[in-house]
Amino acid sequence: MSLRVIRPGFLSTLQDAGRWGYQSQGVPVSGAMDRDAMTLANLLVGNPEDGVVIEMALHGAELEAETDMLIALSGGGSAAYVGEARLQFDRPFGIRKGTIIKFLPSSFGRFTYLAVAGGIEAPRVMNSCATYLPSRFGGLEGRTLQRDDRITLRPPVHAAAEKIWKLLRWDRGPVGEAYWGRSPYHKLYLPKVVRVLEGPEWHWFAEASRGQLFGTGFRPTADSNRMGYRLQGPAFERVHTGELISTAVGAGTIQCLPNGALVVLMADSQTTGGYPRIGQVAAVDLSLCAQTRTQEALFFKPISLAEAETLLLKRERWFQSLKHGLDSQIHGV
Repeated sequence: MSLRVIRPGFLSTLQDAGRWGYQSQGVPVSGAMDRDAMTLANLLVGNPEDGVVIEMALHGAELEAETDMLIALSGGGSAAYVGEARLQFDRPFGIRKGTIIKFLPSSFGRFTYLAVAGGIEAPRVMNSCATYLPSRFGGLEGRTLQRDDRITLRPPVHAAAEKIWKLLRWDRGPVGEAYWGRSPYHKLYLPKVVRVLEGPEWHWFAEASRGQLFGTGFRPTADSNRMGYRLQGPAFERVHTGELISTAVGAGTIQCLPNGALVVLMADSQTTGGYPRIGQVAAVDLSLCAQTRTQEALFFKPISLAEAETLLLKRERWFQSLKHGLDSQIHGV
């Protein structure tokens, strides 16, 4: 059972929920850039929330099913087609052996996730299958997907996949579509407003610069990547000129570079850094931040730690409610 890569697209890798517990040894968490989209895609096909998925940046990928399979797509950055038929995101689909899925340009988002019922087979490195490209480990030989790769699939082990298959409507040839779907947690086409906590070095910056953080639109530059999004915007002025001893950073940390520009660290973030940390993206909004495209406006909004914790718990309850709802719907078949 496998998926064949006809065209890999711009940047396609195998990812999961990340490599947690090794930051003290200098190993980044990595994993999916948009974990909300990854989780939703997995739940829709009856997989564990942290199952291995294909993460595709923007468009250009083309995949062939070498067996019948149940899949779900979530995220943004591309539109998926089988022939002339466009596949809707955030709902299960069945595709027949020999079906080719093409990922064409979309007007919103950056990362698309494809989950297959049963999951994707990949070696575990430090308890995760996530691809970490800088050190070339995890995923498929630690690299991006390439033409003619075959992605090995696990057979579905849960009755959920079989029951979902029974719900599909086969009125579009090789594509069977579920009559139900679920809206994603974040709406990617809305103005990107990302909530941010004050960073440990917040007071290292001039009052006027601190005000600019929440009163200016920032745009990721073309050299942004999975390690960090460099932001185009005003230069930030420091009032404290001392050096910062290299200290802990992670996904969502907003650092200020020596030239006054900001960078938001992302999934492949290093574990320590020496640039002052002016802010920290609230965990609940990391996925929305990741889906911001190059030159798309990104706005920051201040939030307290207590508010950030409340919003994170609200998101977790949303996913648990979704999981229970899907379980009830599936088991009712």
